[in-house]
Amino acid sequence: MSNRTLSAHAQLVIPMPPLRVQRRRAISAGTGTSHGLGPVQEASLAGIISLSGFWGLAELAFLIFG
Repeated sequence: MSNRTLSAHAQLVIPMPPLRVQRRRAISAGTGTSHGLGPVQEASLAGIISLSGFWGLAELAFLIFG
């Protein structure tokens, strides 16, 4: 049971470091050409945040229901 909890938690933790990396890329790329890359990067960042929120809900449901 603890192995399943750890593996579910590992799946939640793994998507988080790319979120930090893409924020840095969005800031550095946004300073040069903000008109072409801004909305696309904002949409991808929002998608990553919603995906991480989905994994959080999935982990919560897994911990509650087993």
